[in-house]
Amino acid sequence: MRAATLLARRIRARSLLTKNAVTIMAHAGSVGLGHAVGGYFNERTRALYPAGVPHPAHGFYVLPAVGPHAHEASVYLDAMRNAANFAFANRLFLGLMGVRAMQEVLGRKVASKLVYDAPHNLIWEPDGAEPRYLHRKGATPAGGPDGHGGAFGYTGHPVIIPGSMGDASWVLAGAGHAELLASACHGAGRSLTRGRSAHADEDLYRRAVEKLHVVTPLDPDAPCVRRRRDILAKYHQRMKEEAPYAYKPITPVVRSVEDAGIARRVARLWPLVTVKG
Repeated sequence: MRAATLLARRIRARSLLTKNAVTIMAHAGSVGLGHAVGGYFNERTRALYPAGVPHPAHGFYVLPAVGPHAHEASVYLDAMRNAANFAFANRLFLGLMGVRAMQEVLGRKVASKLVYDAPHNLIWEPDGAEPRYLHRKGATPAGGPDGHGGAFGYTGHPVIIPGSMGDASWVLAGAGHAELLASACHGAGRSLTRGRSAHADEDLYRRAVEKLHVVTPLDPDAPCVRRRRDILAKYHQRMKEEAPYAYKPITPVVRSVEDAGIARRVARLWPLVTVKG
């Protein structure tokens, strides 16, 4: 039996990602807290930038972790950690709300287990002697097996690559590819910008979403809403921005990740219901 198959089976056994199991995947962040932290410290680094030195054209400013501004960097990292912890708690409670909803519908207790949490916009602190920081922006950790035991010590850490409302998502086992900084893409990626998606052909949009089960705070079929064309227009604009045609097909993306030796495919998650806040 191939090693990859053994690894896949071990991860399934540990994480309860079994065939036909219902899985809840929460794709959410710190609800604006991280954005506020980033905005504040971007202004701080701009103010600390040496006078007379041309400002970087890309708009990103360095905040040294050593030297006279080390305290500023320490405060920033603490604020970032708080935002990251809040984001984790947010995802955890979204998952628990999903479990509770299923229990209420089924009328019985539902067993659940947290498989993994994989942020895709975070600064990872150094684990060696040198103070090197790794910023994964739009990327998720893909750590490999370390041979030291632990939950994923012999399988590699789970890598979550979301698809779209109309396509599958995947859980993979990381291989710890050193040249790629043990990182993987965090999604299929967009094929259309939000602006272009919002102006998609109406027939294309209807065909793309008519078979989807999407729950939103607004019920577009409610009598009081159907009379409000302005509200419905905003609703459909948001739906167009996230429609399946706005994203790349997931299969070629995941196959590329596997072929590159970044991670191995373990489980495919097919969307039954999408809940949008």
